[in-house]
Amino acid sequence: VFTLADLFHLPYGTLLVTCGEGSLFESRPNVKAWWSKITSRPSWIAVKDLA
Repeated sequence: VFTLADLFHLPYGTLLVTCGEGSLFESRPNVKAWWSKITSRPSWIAVKDLA
């Protein structure tokens, strides 16, 4: 399930990872699993590739 909350966090989470703060996700197993799941969706990959 992909929720509105997931959509809200994608741009901000991507910014954190890009700025070198990916450890915020990596150090928390459940957050890491959630982040991996939502960032691997084909729809997000397509949007990210447009940027």
